[in-house]
Amino acid sequence: MNSSDLTKVILGSKEDQVLTDIADRRMATFDRKTAKTHAEVWGTSKRSKR
Repeated sequence: MNSSDLTKVILGSKEDQVLTDIADRRMATFDRKTAKTHAEVWGTSKRSKR
């Protein structure tokens, strides 16, 4: 394993930890009663399907 590979592994691990921390904070404040549905967020497409 060369230094480039090692750097990629370390950065990947750090990225995973940061994303896990973000997800934990979001889950701690999530309230299903106030959450929007998929349709409320994205709406329906007005474009015709091909």
